[in-house]
Amino acid sequence: MEAFTNVITVWHGSMLPYQNFPEVGGRFVSEFGMEAFPHRATIEQFIEDEDEMYPQSLTMDFHNKARDHERRLGTYILENFRIKSDFQVVGVSRAHEEWTSGHAKPAESTRYELWAVTSHLKPIRATLSLRCISIRTGADVQPEVSHEVVLVPNGTTEVASEEMSLKEADAFVLTATLSIDGRVISRDMDWPQPYKYLSFRDRGVEVKYLPAENALSITARKPVKGLVFEEADGVWLQDNGIDIVPGYEHIIAVRGIHSSSDIPRWTYIGDDRL
Repeated sequence: MEAFTNVITVWHGSMLPYQNFPEVGGRFVSEFGMEAFPHRATIEQFIEDEDEMYPQSLTMDFHNKARDHERRLGTYILENFRIKSDFQVVGVSRAHEEWTSGHAKPAESTRYELWAVTSHLKPIRATLSLRCISIRTGADVQPEVSHEVVLVPNGTTEVASEEMSLKEADAFVLTATLSIDGRVISRDMDWPQPYKYLSFRDRGVEVKYLPAENALSITARKPVKGLVFEEADGVWLQDNGIDIVPGYEHIIAVRGIHSSSDIPRWTYIGDDRL
């Protein structure tokens, strides 16, 4: 592994799949990323002709200065997603996670690794739990496992490394939850890749406004990948672009929302309402 590197072989050069980020990283990665369009509100500022409002238009090509950008964006979508207009940015997040420690690759069996990272300067007692949830049904395919741990200061605490069988299991997500004194501090999900092989039909997502808490409540019957709210003037969201775990209520603090009618539009990968 190189000590210092710029990783441009995913968005440029040989255009490796973003799932290959762990093989091309280094101890210090100074530059990495993927080709992307700006936010729609930005595009609407420089495109006045409605007939030019599509990805391959002359105006869009003029504003995108990256060579062969059309090929890059098309490759991202074809390799990873079913052909719809719900492409979400997940490659950069995956690169960061993979370079931090690396993830298992499923076959007939797989080995998962569970760890926690903290920047606190004192040891912290915490609970780290792991669920394996069917993407198709939303049911747990393995019993939930919990670990009582003491997190080492300013470092990584390795919690578990276990083998599990995949022979009879549905495609599932691994969901790790870190809690301190019963309060959820962090949650992460690891999905099978690429997403185009997965069905996200009938997720059962519900979004409600909680006026007393000035927050949004989000629940789902089945795992949801990349729930994202549309950005709106005057609206602030504590979090966005999140994965939703069935069996939990996800609470997002908000400002600028005063009733259910103010909730911004939202979607997720495979949203069958589109």
